[in-house]
Amino acid sequence: MKRSLNIQSVLNMITLLACGYFLCSCSISQTLKVNTEGSPLINSRQIIVVVTNSWHDVSGELYYFERPLLGDDWETVTSKTAISLGRTGLAWGNGLQGNDLGNGPIKHEGDGKSPAGVFKISAVFGYAPKDSAPAFRMPYIHLNPSMQCIDDINSIYYNLVIDSSQVKRADWTSYEQMRRNDVLYKWGALIDHNVMPRKTGDGSCIFLHIWNGPTSTTSGCTALDEIHLLALLQWLDISKNPVLIQLPKKEYDKLKVQWLLPLL
Repeated sequence: MKRSLNIQSVLNMITLLACGYFLCSCSISQTLKVNTEGSPLINSRQIIVVVTNSWHDVSGELYYFERPLLGDDWETVTSKTAISLGRTGLAWGNGLQGNDLGNGPIKHEGDGKSPAGVFKISAVFGYAPKDSAPAFRMPYIHLNPSMQCIDDINSIYYNLVIDSSQVKRADWTSYEQMRRNDVLYKWGALIDHNVMPRKTGDGSCIFLHIWNGPTSTTSGCTALDEIHLLALLQWLDISKNPVLIQLPKKEYDKLKVQWLLPLL
């Protein structure tokens, strides 16, 4: 009887240990899952990272990274590239990071600031017709002379790139001409800032595009030299859900663990 009780006790102990192990494993798994889901990069396998020294800097560095599978470590694709930003620096924008913005200014229409945060890259554009453009792996928008981005806060088309010739009644008085007389929009990409939802006055018409030189600034876009920009656009792949991350270095370092950001 004593021997039987000892065996039963051992079996009970094994069962308890096993249950404890699986409960512990389940708890760890759930914690990791929560942390992963807290990252706005969760569904992306391509990221462009732009960092500046402060909120007020008008220039910075751009890096891009890729990973084979979701959850894998980020792999560096290229060395850093110089970029220029809005004439008054950075401010938190309306992006994939949601409303938990921390310290720093908030972007508004006409403030001359580039948006900080995480933003989907939805398409590329250029002056060339589609049949003569490079082999992009992104949706491509041919910028004909009637293409405009509407920045009038009173328009129902606010923060949309549209072919104005296809609109029966124009309700805007202010817009960004997409087919310019210079080469700044010869190639570029749409940055989905203030898109879902579109909030009136939160900022509009944010792009990656060609700069006017290393000391130039923009009205709120991110710009770089044509050679590096074109290489970047040809690397982008819509099937990998590419996003743009723009932050001052101090904010980047604070969010590194929470957002699962790569080391710079």
